[in-house]
Amino acid sequence: MLNRVKLAEKLHANMMQLQELGVADYLLKTGRQSNSFKIGNDARADRITELTAEVDVLKREVQE
Repeated sequence: MLNRVKLAEKLHANMMQLQELGVADYLLKTGRQSNSFKIGNDARADRITELTAEVDVLKREVQE
């Protein structure tokens, strides 16, 4: 149970970071479609891709 709490906290933290990057609403509405949005700033795009992948993994782990 404690592990699920930690996973949920990590998921929440990642979603907050995505929201700060301005993509959380998009991801929540359309699911993971990282190929469909183009971002000029490579560092920002890399971080969004990293967080999106991590969020997907955490969502699966929390649901298990």
